[in-house]
Amino acid sequence: MDADEILSDSGYESMALTLELAPKGVIPVTPSLTVFAPADSAFTHSGQPPLTLLQYHLLPLAFSYRCLQSLPFGARIPTMLANHSLFITTTRSDSRISINNVRVNGSPSYDNGSLIIF
Repeated sequence: MDADEILSDSGYESMALTLELAPKGVIPVTPSLTVFAPADSAFTHSGQPPLTLLQYHLLPLAFSYRCLQSLPFGARIPTMLANHSLFITTTRSDSRISINNVRVNGSPSYDNGSLIIF
């Protein structure tokens, strides 16, 4: 099953469609991938997300929830969008993970060890 199918089956139609329609080579093939998929409602007013937004929500490594929890405040995580990173914004007293001041759901909607979708 491909990431776009998993996203669609999980209710993330906007991200699934953007990933499916991305030109070949724009999203490099990697052995592992983490996807942070915003809810479709996030695109109600802005329409279909641009490819750069998709790349910004893709990490070229598999980050489990536990792995993300272990990262210190301010840790930089490179994305598939060149020269753009995400930052851990979870404080030590917070039990839930925040990235760029956005809370991450407690468990991924899909995780096979090499593809993780939040």
